[in-house]
Amino acid sequence: MLIDKHGYALLTDFGLSKENITEVERANSLCGTAEYLAPEVLEKKRSYGKACDWWSFGCVIYEMLTGCPPFYSTNRQEMFQKIKKNEVVFKPFHTDDMRDLLSRLLIKDPSKRLSNAQEIMAHPFFAGVDWDLMMARKLATPYIPVLQD
Repeated sequence: MLIDKHGYALLTDFGLSKENITEVERANSLCGTAEYLAPEVLEKKRSYGKACDWWSFGCVIYEMLTGCPPFYSTNRQEMFQKIKKNEVVFKPFHTDDMRDLLSRLLIKDPSKRLSNAQEIMAHPFFAGVDWDLMMARKLATPYIPVLQD
């Protein structure tokens, strides 16, 4: 994730994203940031679709709210086991709306995971966000970086 000169978050893939992924055409390579990999990406006989991106989105939100990814460990193999086996642990300051959104994005089974952009945008966690203004870049951002060039 990057922040542009106006304070808007941007996503970049540095050329690693998969194109034309559908329910029929699926990805099977192991690539991505370890902390945000979905359980299905870690399977030996992996085959995954776009639901893994919504898992990663949930991990990013969790980290932004908490300061650490949800299944983090300094030991990579231990972290992968936590991703595959453990349930997300919430902190006392996580609101009911946060817990609901994150628990639905971080469902192990990709067929049951919240994976519909319209449903996600309509979730109570995002209440008050005017998505049309956001997409038009007409909302004030909470942070504007100071750039020199």
